[in-house]
Amino acid sequence: MAEIQKKYPDFMVRKQFTFAEKPKVRKGGDLAMMLGQSDSMTELWPVLQKNELWTKRIIIPPEIKQHITHPKLQPMLYQGNPKAIRLLVLRDSFFNALIGFMSVNFSESLYVWQFFDRETLKTSGPANLLPLLGVFKPDVVIEEIVERHLDWLLESVDHDWRGPQQESPDN
Repeated sequence: MAEIQKKYPDFMVRKQFTFAEKPKVRKGGDLAMMLGQSDSMTELWPVLQKNELWTKRIIIPPEIKQHITHPKLQPMLYQGNPKAIRLLVLRDSFFNALIGFMSVNFSESLYVWQFFDRETLKTSGPANLLPLLGVFKPDVVIEEIVERHLDWLLESVDHDWRGPQQESPDN
């Protein structure tokens, strides 16, 4: 957020929130699933007081939706501060907990699950999302990916990061 404020000095970041006394108990997430313990492990999620949520989830207009067609991309659009800038987030499940906190700071926040699996990278990489950028016109784009899938980030880029390939004697 500090980097965004450098480019947009009038951008105000909300930092204080009020939470309910009891957190929400949810089924185990990604790490529990990787351990095969999704059903036996739980997570505690903080719950914002209802008056703390200044955002509203809205229907994605067809001119935007047509560029996010893969069902696993699960796009979500939120309205927040009408005087603020627009945000596009290309994300994985880690960002789920941040959506409420981020959306309150932007006029519109579009979240696209780019890093669901390797299949989604084919439909949500930079070349495929270029038309979306032209229609949604975000001021800020955040690309978030959990560290264990960092190699997926390189796959999503339209460049060959492996460098020049040499033929091996076995070819």
